[in-house]
Amino acid sequence: NPNPNPNPNPNPNPNPNPNPNPGYELLDAGFSGVPYYRLGRAAALNAADAAGGAPSPAPADVTVIECGGGPTGADAGTLRVVVVSDTHGYHDSLEGRVPPGDVLLHCGDFSLDSGRRKKDREAQSSFDAWLAAQPHPAKIVVRGNHDSSGWKFPRSGAHYATRNELLALRKGAEGAAADVMMYVSPHLGYKNAAVPAAGIDILATHAPPNGLLDFTYNGQRAGSSHLRLMSRAWARGGADGGKAPPRLWACGHIHEASGVMAVDFTSD
Repeated sequence: NPNPNPNPNPNPNPNPNPNPNPGYELLDAGFSGVPYYRLGRAAALNAADAAGGAPSPAPADVTVIECGGGPTGADAGTLRVVVVSDTHGYHDSLEGRVPPGDVLLHCGDFSLDSGRRKKDREAQSSFDAWLAAQPHPAKIVVRGNHDSSGWKFPRSGAHYATRNELLALRKGAEGAAADVMMYVSPHLGYKNAAVPAAGIDILATHAPPNGLLDFTYNGQRAGSSHLRLMSRAWARGGADGGKAPPRLWACGHIHEASGVMAVDFTSD
């Protein structure tokens, strides 16, 4: 049986402990019951912080992702990013549960990975159709460890990140508002990840960093040591040549550690 888990729920959680992340404070149950956690001092995360002036055109080594021109909420100057991950062929189970937004970001492992080529192709085609049916103007998919780098998204037009790259998320015409900068590091890219010195707004990876949202059922940490090492450059907060941390770090991979945390990366 290519899927030894008979439970149709793609993320079964047999752990009776409502907080599978010991040492983290459980804050609240958010959208669809997803838990929120806090670690250390909460960072002052202000997504509405906007630098004055129109931006310069994106440099040649940046891919511009058009995110539509109209507002999706009360604030036309807000870019709303909706994050999902590790659907493993069960994307249809999210029907009616995905909120609207400007960008739908999938952090990897969308593949069924059954070991049967035809079945896997059909599942990937179904995922592409599901993406196409979502109302978000832009779709970004990060390659996970179960995903082939050769998959295509002809129906949805999703941007499939299979290498480390810098994206400029643009809402409206160029110069109308500052681009939101996203750095993407997929599976097999962490070791060579290099977040720009100028800083970014969003970091998207498949795996979490070691020690954060990576606690597994067997009591082990399964996050990436390379990503954790990279994040230590943010402890200086840009004060003496160090890089400023992103406002948002989106990741997946560890099903049982799903949730949201507020982390102060500027404190070592």
